[in-house]
Amino acid sequence: MNWSNSDKARAAEQGIQIVRERELRYFEEIAKNVGPAARYQFIGEFLSSQEIPELSNYSVPAIRTKLGGQWAYYFLAAPDRILPIAFVNHRGLRDVEGAPSYQRVLKRSRLKEIGSYLDGGGFFPNCILINFRQNVRFQRQTSVDDRQISFGNLFLPDRYKSAWIIDGQHRLYGFTESETPPSKQSIPILAFEKLSTLAEAELFTTINSKQQKVARGLLDELAGELKLDSEDFDERMSAIASRALDIMATETGNPFEDRIKTADLADSDTICLTISELKKAIISSKMLGARSRNDVIAPGEFSRADTEETLHAICEGLTAYFSLIQEANIERWEQGRPGCLCSNIAVQGYIRLLPALCSYMQQKTHQSSNELDPVDLIDQIKPYLQPVIDFVSTADDPEFLKRFKVPFGSGGPPRYYYQLSLLVRSKFPDFDPPGFAEFDSESRMELKEVGDSLVASLLERVHDHVVLVLKQNYGAEFFDVGIPDTKIKLAAMQKKYENGEDKKPPETFLNFIDLKSIAEHKKNWDLFKETLNIRMEDEKGGNQKYLGWMVKLNEIRRVLAHSYGRSYTEDQVQLLEFLDEQLAARNV
Repeated sequence: MNWSNSDKARAAEQGIQIVRERELRYFEEIAKNVGPAARYQFIGEFLSSQEIPELSNYSVPAIRTKLGGQWAYYFLAAPDRILPIAFVNHRGLRDVEGAPSYQRVLKRSRLKEIGSYLDGGGFFPNCILINFRQNVRFQRQTSVDDRQISFGNLFLPDRYKSAWIIDGQHRLYGFTESETPPSKQSIPILAFEKLSTLAEAELFTTINSKQQKVARGLLDELAGELKLDSEDFDERMSAIASRALDIMATETGNPFEDRIKTADLADSDTICLTISELKKAIISSKMLGARSRNDVIAPGEFSRADTEETLHAICEGLTAYFSLIQEANIERWEQGRPGCLCSNIAVQGYIRLLPALCSYMQQKTHQSSNELDPVDLIDQIKPYLQPVIDFVSTADDPEFLKRFKVPFGSGGPPRYYYQLSLLVRSKFPDFDPPGFAEFDSESRMELKEVGDSLVASLLERVHDHVVLVLKQNYGAEFFDVGIPDTKIKLAAMQKKYENGEDKKPPETFLNFIDLKSIAEHKKNWDLFKETLNIRMEDEKGGNQKYLGWMVKLNEIRRVLAHSYGRSYTEDQVQLLEFLDEQLAARNV
């Protein structure tokens, strides 16, 4: 369900809390992981800032000092006094007040381990870190002024969601798995007062950047998010790209909803996109602009006046663009990685194509991409994207995979982009994006190398197989007895002497197409029907003999024999690979 601004306003007026699909999925997940203790997170989210009468005027002995210019408090407290006011800024929730979100989802197995550890007499000497979101009252009793240290009583907040956990969420919630009531235990705490969410995230990153327990990918994402306002252009653009992908991944109805892997979600065929890879594609595409060697900033398709506008523009633009691709074949998009449409390689390929289409549109219409509304821009390039949309919509799975199933690794996205460009060129021959000609040339050279290798191998293997079978069945007289056609024998003998190869046996000089005639002869067919009878996809069933592949292979071999100005088509290489597989299965 999509909530309009007026719906949200009416709900707020009536004091009604809206639980969207995103929050519902999050709380189902955390309830599964944490159990009954998940109620604290739920209450904190939906009863935020409401008073808790039972905690009114509750104080603990504490030390107050300054750390990094911020007021901080050291104290011990019973976990059941902290849990009701605690809140964990999980990335899976994307709390509006909590951007940038930085915590992983709690793991039940780890909580149970901590509970068992506590029941065995264990304790935690190190503090959990929290941040009081409101001013707290500290009743000073004595102090050491020259060291900015005071001793006294700290009155804990008495409102839900007033103490945000920066580090130590598992330790705190682990007390809920202990057989000893939390009210009978103590946990050491270092609490800051009114840190910004950005400062919380930076502190979390600093604490965990060297520890293996936090996924490196999460820290990379945070590093980008924390630099949205960086003065360094490259850092700022990286942060915008990261935040845009994060926003789209959590937006209801967005093509990327629940498609991007986070630190909290296990990788799967459908949750297979990663922010780190897609972010690199966005930056390299220069859609957010680029800095030249002399520090001149060239605007990109979604560059705007400031960070907020640029972030909004790329979110809207990419959402509109990928909606066209998703809607072209929703079933294939939903398949994720196996469908080769919603995968890291595929999405990077489409990201590469977008600025190329924008540039082509500018040539045709003389409009500036970064001056258009993002959705209008996608509407403007849609006619040039249409050949791709049509193919995605109408191609069956074998045809689609044949074109787009490319190798994993760094070569995958360029190859995918190359295939997309070929589709655009099928209707717009003058579409010639930067780098296409070079990649086309390299692809043809690579295709030529693969084709040459396969042709040489197939010709040699088939020739050796035919000769071997004839020798095994006709003995020393195989050349005369096993080759019924005199013309074939005379042609081989003539080539032998024309080439001055007196020492080589005549069978060496049999033409490849003549091997077909030898194998299909009624005298020999029973010898070869199990190994050379290969039916191709375009051949009808019901025939006794399927040797048409030998004719096609003979035609293709001319590229190898007369290579100047010639190259293999992708269909020819596909056939060669098919024949290689079929013959190998027959031990040829």
